[in-house]
Amino acid sequence: MLPVEVAFVSYDPRAQTAIVFLRERLTEDESPIAPNGSEDKEAGDADAGTDRRLLPICIGLPEAHAIYTQIEGKEPARPMTHDLLANVITSFGGTVRAVVVHTLENVVFHGRIEIDTGSGHMELDSRPSDAIALALRVESPIFVEEAVMEESAVSESDIRSIGDPDDSLKDFLEIADEDSYVKV
Repeated sequence: MLPVEVAFVSYDPRAQTAIVFLRERLTEDESPIAPNGSEDKEAGDADAGTDRRLLPICIGLPEAHAIYTQIEGKEPARPMTHDLLANVITSFGGTVRAVVVHTLENVVFHGRIEIDTGSGHMELDSRPSDAIALALRVESPIFVEEAVMEESAVSESDIRSIGDPDDSLKDFLEIADEDSYVKV
């Protein structure tokens, strides 16, 4: 399994769908190094350094909103569904060990939430978008099976050449009408 992080969330207006991009995390031995041998802080940025793979996953607008608001550090006025799930798990003494995107079957990604409880370990089937939104709230690691990454990943440099992927979702969420459930 590969450790990943949420790189960004975007909106494709042509397909009218949101997309979350998961980026391979650098391991300690893969830290970007400048030519002089010192650690290259800029090389770790999304705009420079190691060209990592990104896994794009199409998600619903409510899940995009839940992920986007969490990575932006915005507090919702009322708890969202993923906040409720996190509260239920911790209230019953559970801990989210990890979330995993484990399978791609018929162009549908499958995820699971791994939870440790007082009575043992359990795994819950989940849409990857819900699992990711939960992982961000409880600060648990996110993983992708290598086979899934191999089959569907794109390179970070290919995405960078398209332009700023964050703008379209941000613009969409900020102009959503008053009756929309995706308001920021």
